Amino acid sequence: MRLDERLQKIEDTIENRIKDHDFEPKIRSFVFGDRARIGDVTPPAIWIFTDTSPINTVSGYAEEWTLQLVLAATFKGQDINKVKQTAESLAIQGTSVLLKDRTLDCNVRDLTRTSWLPGTTRIEDHDKIYGAGFEMEAKFRNKIVT
Repeated sequence: MRLDERLQKIEDTIENRIKDHDFEPKIRSFVFGDRARIGDVTPPAIWIFTDTSPINTVSGYAEEWTLQLVLAATFKGQDINKVKQTAESLAIQGTSVLLKDRTLDCNVRDLTRTSWLPGTTRIEDHDKIYGAGFEMEAKFRNKIVT
């Protein structure tokens, strides 16, 4: 499989799992990638983006990838304790959905959570917005196509 095809399959699998899950509370926005206007993202939201990912050459024909992913969840409301608790719950639900099958439908060798990202609070029009999330790693081997 070509690298661009594998990366697209990983993205599609993640997006489908998040969109198919019955979150509590219901997700209003889902974004994959770092290109979105903030006004287009309405909490409660799940946002997944990739980060710089190390690649190790394991032979003349293969690379070992560690795809760095970040899943962030946001929630908005008046009661800061409920807002914080709900955003954290959404982040946990999101990563738990992805970790049910740690191979992402056989597209990666393993998917793991690596870091908890406690969020910060922002006040907007008397409502409080809180975000929290996880850093994750998806490991896979890719053949080098020449």
